[in-house]
Amino acid sequence: MRSRLSIVLRDGKPGRRWGLALSALILAAVSVTTATRPVAARAATLTCNQTWQIVSSPNPSGSGDDLSGVASVSATDAWAVGGAGNAPFITRWDGNSWTQVSVPQVGYADVLYAVAASSDTNAWAVGYYAPSATGPSFTLTYHWDGSSWSYIPSPNGGTDTNNLVAVTTGHGTFAVGYSITNPNYATLALRYTSQGWVRTPTPNLGTFGQMDLTGVGGMSDGTALAVGTGETFGGGSIANVLSWDGHSWSVLESPQFPDDSLAALSVAPSTSEAMAVGIDSSSAPFSAHRSSSGTWSTSTVTLPAGRVGGLLGVASVRPGAWAVGWTSPADYSSQIALTARWDGTTWHVVPSPNPSHGTQASLSSVSSAGGTTWAVGGYRGGAGRVPNTDRGVLLGGLSGRAIRRSGRVRYHRRR
Repeated sequence: MRSRLSIVLRDGKPGRRWGLALSALILAAVSVTTATRPVAARAATLTCNQTWQIVSSPNPSGSGDDLSGVASVSATDAWAVGGAGNAPFITRWDGNSWTQVSVPQVGYADVLYAVAASSDTNAWAVGYYAPSATGPSFTLTYHWDGSSWSYIPSPNGGTDTNNLVAVTTGHGTFAVGYSITNPNYATLALRYTSQGWVRTPTPNLGTFGQMDLTGVGGMSDGTALAVGTGETFGGGSIANVLSWDGHSWSVLESPQFPDDSLAALSVAPSTSEAMAVGIDSSSAPFSAHRSSSGTWSTSTVTLPAGRVGGLLGVASVRPGAWAVGWTSPADYSSQIALTARWDGTTWHVVPSPNPSHGTQASLSSVSSAGGTTWAVGGYRGGAGRVPNTDRGVLLGGLSGRAIRRSGRVRYHRRR
């Protein structure tokens, strides 16, 4: 059984289970001039002149707690999701503090990976549940109606493993991930309709092995975009963008990103712009940006010499975007969180705190609304010691989305 743990930054996908005593943490970004003062209800406009600070969060199990996805509705309303032991874990920001919100448990083990919210009466959380410790897993979705979270049945694509890792709502409700019918992997996409969740066929990516969708976003005209990565013969990878035209999904012939991996997507519905992030063939964090005219361009986050890294989460803000992930030496001997701000033309690395008592850290999801930005992720604590609050230290578990493979990092499915 994996040990998970997460982090949340205010302006982190799930961690692998490590068998350590882990606790969920939350970070807040505040201005440099007020870095010693906690951030409460007052929203701060986050810029590159601001710094990150931990905000305490519930740790219901006391060990193996994790926050892996975050969604902001306003400066005083945000959701973060993950897992607490084998139970689903949802917590809400009310402008003053994070408070755990009850959610029904469906299986023996329930894990939430992503959350999306369009208002204070509409939010979706997705992941997977396993009826037993050794059996198959199935898609898991919950809906918030303004008063409570309810389990909503959803279809599956495989007989062995089914996992939803990204969700969007507001301009259509879509959830994406992957399924496995051993030994075959396949992309998986669901769309919510008046009849409930329906599975929408998706083209597979790559030519061999692992295939999954990792990000999705809806447009104001009813169309949608999704990103994913497939494995090719020989162990390489290729990242693709999929388009939903209101009836079916198709792979865009352009752009394609050979030997790259895409981990997340953020869409600005009003402008039809989009930003996808991941890791490129040289093990550097990169982004693919879609302009309002539909053309794509790529950019790389410049890291210090001798370092590699990847981006795992992205959020569009005005102006630009925030992206979060991880960076490490080329030998992967350690790992720290990475936060970067896009100003419309260039990525700028913004310092973020890391645990003094942990060995591995990353951020995996980020969301912004009302001038306030939150990010979540995790760390693996040294000797299993992870305090609830540690001002100036990163919050929470090593992201399970990045592993070392064949001398370089490639995104890895989370179950």
